[in-house]
Amino acid sequence: MIAKGLQVNRTVQVLKIGRNPFQSSGACLLLKAAHRPKSALHELNLDYIVFDKQCEQELNTVLSVKADFICSWDVSIKGGRVDAAMRQPEVWELFLDFLRIRGWRLMDIFKILAQEKDAKYLTWEEFFVGLKKLNVPLSDKQITELFSAIDSGDNGVAEITEFCGLNGLRILRNRRKQAKSSAKYSTSLST
Repeated sequence: MIAKGLQVNRTVQVLKIGRNPFQSSGACLLLKAAHRPKSALHELNLDYIVFDKQCEQELNTVLSVKADFICSWDVSIKGGRVDAAMRQPEVWELFLDFLRIRGWRLMDIFKILAQEKDAKYLTWEEFFVGLKKLNVPLSDKQITELFSAIDSGDNGVAEITEFCGLNGLRILRNRRKQAKSSAKYSTSLST
């Protein structure tokens, strides 16, 4: 019933329906509804829902029509095996995914958020209000956490050098390296 409604609904833009007891077949119906011309949906949150091959195909169809569509889920099943372990993405990953989908670099988003043309820093308020206006898929708490990670000087402002280089990207890269080395270690133990 929800999928049928989404096919013609011109007002619902974000649907957070994860953690519900429907399976990949239900997710497919929601994705099919999202790519209908009359549907306004541009973000679908399916936390703790399993995606199968058919869901991935439907998502690709939606993305071919709506390039800025955002969909989140936890696990993909391919050929009967789990493709990715359940884990919540880091705040930086969500933020960088948002930028990637829109084709923006860190410098681009800094310029968008800065209220002055040649600004060298962003205040917390500029950052928070700007991300809200852009409809970045982060909660208030996540935005605050992201700003704290950027503001390495802990002075209440995100300087352009902090924002565009390097604090967040370093954190993200280090976590990815740790995850890869943990995966290699667990693989070598199992062989």
